[in-house]
Amino acid sequence: DPEVSAQVLKQHVADGIDAAYAAKLPKALIAYIPQHHGTATMSYFHARAKERAAAPFGGLSTAAGAQAAAAVDERKFRHAGPKPQTREAALIMLADGVEASVRSLVSRDEPAIRAMVSRIIDERIGDGQFDECDLTLRDLERIRTAFVQQLLGMYHTRIAYPQNSVVELESRRAAAGAGAAGPGSDAPAAAPGRDASA
Repeated sequence: DPEVSAQVLKQHVADGIDAAYAAKLPKALIAYIPQHHGTATMSYFHARAKERAAAPFGGLSTAAGAQAAAAVDERKFRHAGPKPQTREAALIMLADGVEASVRSLVSRDEPAIRAMVSRIIDERIGDGQFDECDLTLRDLERIRTAFVQQLLGMYHTRIAYPQNSVVELESRRAAAGAGAAGPGSDAPAAAPGRDASA
């Protein structure tokens, strides 16, 4: 049941807060636990609930099915909040969402990673998750750039810098020069104007 699953996930957050207090973590740190979820929708369970509601009416593609799906109460699938109150909490929210989403990608090349990072950031902005903290558009662009670079490094995706072509060209020239005498050859080069076989 998607609604039950959503409640379990909400309880997981509450349990995390209890565990943090039991461990005597700083209150400022404990505050990040609910804030890094904010009031975001648990999209997977919400989508499953809409599919389930629409199924008796022929699915989401039918008018009756779409109407039944629209009647699903989204509030049941939203985290309790509060929204991030600081830039740090917002950063943790984004890091959590981006890391999980990129991990689910089939292809983790640079365009796919950039697109997913932008999607998560734009979704959180559109959902008003940063309305209660002082995160600026400039901050978000810096975060976007940093996340992409970090994720490309994590998944060993090579970033195409202009100087790479120069390095590759020099490497090829060096390899070609070394290969002229034959791989592993210790024979000295012939003196100018003399036959090496003489």
